[in-house]
Amino acid sequence: MISLIKETAKFIRENPKSPDSLCCAEALFGIINHTMSKEAAVSAISSILMKNVSINDNVSNGATAFVVKSVQLMRDILVAQHYYIAYDLAELLMALPNKEYISDRNFVFDYNCTYIRPFNRKYPFRLPELV
Repeated sequence: MISLIKETAKFIRENPKSPDSLCCAEALFGIINHTMSKEAAVSAISSILMKNVSINDNVSNGATAFVVKSVQLMRDILVAQHYYIAYDLAELLMALPNKEYISDRNFVFDYNCTYIRPFNRKYPFRLPELV
């Protein structure tokens, strides 16, 4: 799932004003809140990105709250057409550590300090930190 999130975030960062960015965010959100099947969401994202993407792993427990809140926020921000925030949030998601690094306390601390805390200071939204 992390690789899918990163690929989608990369597309959104490069094309924040594209209606396809909102479609990608909606598909990710659909996976998370179970309103869309994984297969349908992956198919929709694959057709937009014009590359074959898949869900290869699950989000680890330490990153679940962050991923859920971030994907929901991305969708809401794109609907509200706040593209500058979507750009910053996409950068945050692109830098999301892979599953093997989530258990490394130093790596998680660095990610929180480098990405999440500055985002939380800059905008009125509060994303949970990785634990």
